[in-house]
Amino acid sequence: MKQFIFLLFVILVSSCDLKTPASNGLPEAQLMDFFINDEDYIALLGNKRINKEFPVSIKYNNISYNGLIRSSGAASRQNSRWSYRITLNDGQNINGLKVFNLSAQIHDPSFLYTDVASFYYKQAGIPTFEHSHIFLRINGEDKGLKKMIEKIDIDFFEKRQLEVSELYKAGSKISFSFQSDDPNNLPQMSFDKKIPENDNFNTVDQLYYALDLQQIRVSQNSIEQHLDIEQYLKYHAITSFINSADAFENNFFLWKTSPKTPIKFIPWDFDYAFNRASYVGLYGDNAIIRIMLQDQQMFEFYKLELENLINNIDLAADVFSIIDRKALEIQNAYALDPFLGEIYELEQEVNKIKEFLTKREAFFIRALNDFVFTEELPGDNDDVNETQSGMMISY
Repeated sequence: MKQFIFLLFVILVSSCDLKTPASNGLPEAQLMDFFINDEDYIALLGNKRINKEFPVSIKYNNISYNGLIRSSGAASRQNSRWSYRITLNDGQNINGLKVFNLSAQIHDPSFLYTDVASFYYKQAGIPTFEHSHIFLRINGEDKGLKKMIEKIDIDFFEKRQLEVSELYKAGSKISFSFQSDDPNNLPQMSFDKKIPENDNFNTVDQLYYALDLQQIRVSQNSIEQHLDIEQYLKYHAITSFINSADAFENNFFLWKTSPKTPIKFIPWDFDYAFNRASYVGLYGDNAIIRIMLQDQQMFEFYKLELENLINNIDLAADVFSIIDRKALEIQNAYALDPFLGEIYELEQEVNKIKEFLTKREAFFIRALNDFVFTEELPGDNDDVNETQSGMMISY
């Protein structure tokens, strides 16, 4: 009997040890605990591909919150690493956010791409979302690192004292043209209108019409009426420099400050930046840049923006210091994440980003010497990516 009781005690102690999260040693500011009742948690796990919400209690920095949780993201819904959307109840906020995403950053093995990309956009005066690193636990079990990301909504603009009359979130493979063969690429099918929430897509329709007319050179109306050209060229230059290959037809918001002002771009979702599988050269391809590079004034402005990225930002002092600081902050949490620390070495991933940016800058310095205006249309994207300005891109 005594042996049985002793054996039972050992089993209970061992079970308790197994349930002790390895993340207990992390700073409180990094830990976020979710508590979901068993029935709701099973239902959440079974509804990954739809936006069904479930009650959740949250503890963060020794403060308790409550709200709703649902699955989030696009590609991450097909991945073993989950992303979530959290909506807090009763005006509560965490770090000033009433609604936020916890992103798995499935294309970013460093968990640092967002920190670097957002720095570049901010330098150009382009609004970007707030973000921070947290380590998530659900019902006491470690789930790993997430990026806590601000939702772009009415609060986003109010916090920054920015006006907003319309806001559209892009889907994927946006054509910017009514000439597309894909019927699902019409504005009402490929954009999600956020502000105001209605079915009026006239603003985006007019942008498409202007781009189509400009492309065949019969337009009497400039695209300046519909698109903030200088802001777009800044967006395109940065997106090209950081090689965010899918962000020319995806991963952005269209924003109007008032009914009479042109559209501006707001970037979104940076975990596909620094893409080593698909290089975009001096400019990523889409219907907008093809038109703009045929106009000498726009071309010169775009080239100047590329030169500014090289001349006005010091990689070591400005960018690498951000990478090193953020890597130091997350190194312990990174090591505890089974999808990161057991597969990747954070130091190696840090060096990969630095090496990529160093070579990217060197390529731009070389290629910009031969980047000259021509009225000919740029080639198809395969040719453009490999040999823009006659320079082979090699990293």
